[in-house]
Amino acid sequence: ALGPLPSLPSSDPVASTRFGSFPIGKKTHTLRGHTGCVNTCSFTHDGNGLLTGSDDTSIKLWDWRNGEEKIHVHTLHTGNVFQ
Repeated sequence: ALGPLPSLPSSDPVASTRFGSFPIGKKTHTLRGHTGCVNTCSFTHDGNGLLTGSDDTSIKLWDWRNGEEKIHVHTLHTGNVFQ
């Protein structure tokens, strides 16, 4: 069976990233914390973490299995974070 995969960024008023598991396709977590649209997400090499970048110019590291925000980085970006 395939493991959990990220969905597309949502259009919720509070930016969030949703995850589901395949083949069932049930939502398992909503990661809340960014104040702008989530533009990018990538799993860490070990598969335990998820990095997200947002219009709020921050980057977050999540433990996607339990939905916990591990690290919040205030970047020096003056615009959206896309990669």
